[in-house]
Amino acid sequence: MSGKLGHCMGGIIVAAIIATVALAFRYGVDRGDDGKIAYTGTGQFVLAVCGIFTQIKYDAGRYVCSSGIRQQMQQIGLWFDLTPGHPGFNPWRTDPNFVDNALDQIFTLKAPPEGGLWAFGWGGDAGYMDFVQFAFQLFGHTVQALYYGFFLLLAISVGLFCIQFWRHHFALFTMLAFAFSFSIYLRLLPLPGWEANNNPSSFWSFLNLVYPQGLDSVTNPRVLSLLTLIPLFHALFLIVYRVRPAPLSVILFTPQAMLTAAAGDFRSLAFATPLALTICCIISVMRELWRRKRPLREILPCYWPAYVIFACVGISAVLQAKTTDPNIAASGGMRFHTFWEPMYVDLVTHPQWKEKYAAEHLWAHGDDVARVGVKLYEQRHHLPPSMSDLSFERDVRGAYIDFVHNDPWYVVQLKYYNALTIIHYVATVIATEWTSLNWPLLILAVLVACALALQIRRKQESLRNLIVFTAALGLSAVLIAMPVWATVVEAQIFADLTLCFVVFTFTAALVMLVAAAVFLSERLPDFGRVFPSRINPPKPAVRAK
Repeated sequence: MSGKLGHCMGGIIVAAIIATVALAFRYGVDRGDDGKIAYTGTGQFVLAVCGIFTQIKYDAGRYVCSSGIRQQMQQIGLWFDLTPGHPGFNPWRTDPNFVDNALDQIFTLKAPPEGGLWAFGWGGDAGYMDFVQFAFQLFGHTVQALYYGFFLLLAISVGLFCIQFWRHHFALFTMLAFAFSFSIYLRLLPLPGWEANNNPSSFWSFLNLVYPQGLDSVTNPRVLSLLTLIPLFHALFLIVYRVRPAPLSVILFTPQAMLTAAAGDFRSLAFATPLALTICCIISVMRELWRRKRPLREILPCYWPAYVIFACVGISAVLQAKTTDPNIAASGGMRFHTFWEPMYVDLVTHPQWKEKYAAEHLWAHGDDVARVGVKLYEQRHHLPPSMSDLSFERDVRGAYIDFVHNDPWYVVQLKYYNALTIIHYVATVIATEWTSLNWPLLILAVLVACALALQIRRKQESLRNLIVFTAALGLSAVLIAMPVWATVVEAQIFADLTLCFVVFTFTAALVMLVAAAVFLSERLPDFGRVFPSRINPPKPAVRAK
């Protein structure tokens, strides 16, 4: 493909990517998602606000909340455990103006007596406070700041990717597939009153998996792990195309690595993405060593994007440790999300839970299941009641191990059912994404396939690179799903692994189309004229004079 035509094709794909992301942003605004606090994110939001206010008023460290400020927020009506008779019980979840006015009051009132500091990381990610503070500093103390902050980070990541790979049509198409999948995924989130129009025989019946979890906006903390997918694509393409660590490449990728570390701070489940990248790199290195093509000292420099991510994650961990309030450790609090508690709560998803263990656990729901399980464990082993987050997490671990020891087959069956749930959910979303394809995207996909086939014939692109990236992307999607499968299976935390699987199917289909075009061009003369090879034919012998 000539340079001008290739640049034109790249410009068209980049324009389609920008338009798709912009439409996704606008669609959320039209739905009112920008002024909505997700139901399952209410606790994280108010605790983050309390932590920010505590840090400002008392010069405290990060990830702690003052009891005095908590009482002040409860009086204003901005808290997650208000009684039904409180004036702010319903408005603060449904009326963005009410929340904005409450935020203005909180940040303008004088600080009350401290009343003691306590950590708020148990059951959630205390690092979500960093995202809320980032959004507030850029866009003010409003609910919309969370929405704008998410899309700002997403747009920066997309822009860096497009600048780095503006000459690689396959990479640009992968980004377009992600943008399209993301925009369609937003449309799958339920609207208010969706139950009345829900047709059980249609696809929308699958929203029963989503709506009870409250995943109704990108302002949900559980969606922040999506921010790691584009850096993952960026790193994989740099490795597959063996891009050297030139200054421009490092400058463009370093913000992506920083975003990966920040997303891991915002949402601990986001660390599944760099873990998936690490495993892919290890497999690739082992494959290179097994084939004995190059020595190890020549192989390792090719994986420099992974090293940049590791460095950013390490620096982020040090900064978080330095800024964390010492009261967290002194009080036995936790800054990170619990690990064993969700594993115990996941026991409820087994079909036989009600028959075998619900009565023993007093018919509890949600986190209360783990609390009851801990009390039963402490009674069986004559242990003192847990008085801190760390001791509670330790006892939850003991309670879970006891459960597995007493009924291992129940847990084995549970993981089988969890795997079926993930497969069913992902397959359903993939089917909807494919049925949502429109003709402009299909035409563009065909043009990209033809361009890639022509580039492969002219030795400007390699079919191996396309296959290797697609395989690495599929493996990454499986690896990202592993932490979810191992802990608690809920539809609200399927966003990143679902979209990764969707993009994998799109790229796999494109690679198969390109491979078919290359195969036909090599075996049929007519196709060879359309996709001419760059290899020059032998010149005829020159007659001697």
